[in-house]
This record gives sequence, structure tokens and C-alpha cells, in this order.
Amino acid sequence: MFAKLKAFARDHSAELNISTLIGVVILVVVAALIFPLVNNQVSDLTNESSENYVGSTTAPLVSMIPVFYWLAVALAVIGIAIATIRGSMKG
Repeated sequence: MFAKLKAFARDHSAELNISTLIGVVILVVVAALIFPLVNNQVSDLTNESSENYVGSTTAPLVSMIPVFYWLAVALAVIGIAIATIRGSMKG
């Protein structure tokens, strides 16, 4: 019964998973902190009264930038999770 517990205590993959989890949390927090800058810039580019207005044909495409921003963050988190799972299965 305790042999499995001792083997688990010697297993260092949990430390790797915890550090990876902390890294992912930091990535998401930094992305959330940067998002208002992205959103303000997109709002400025799609505002018709702004001098930086991109035009009526490209405004709908530019307004989708925040969606792609969060999609990229989600894909990065999923990629890190897949890489971590594959790495833990090999060892």
C-alpha cells in the first residue's frame, strides 16, 4: 500500500505540471491585462468620428480582432495542455 505512495512521492512530473499550470495562469492574466489596450484600439479604428477610422468596408473585419485575440489565447492554452499531457505520457 505504501509502495505506491513512495513512488508517487518520488515522481517529479507533478512539479512540472504545477509549474506549467502557473505559467498558463500567468499567460491568461497577462492576456487579460493587455486586452483593454487591444479593445480600445479596435474601438478607435471602428469609430466613424475618429481620424483613424478604417472605413465602412473593413470596420466589420477589424471589429472581430478581439475575438481572434481570445481565440489565440485559448489555442495557446490548449496547445500547452496537449504538450504537457503528451510529455507526461512518455515519461
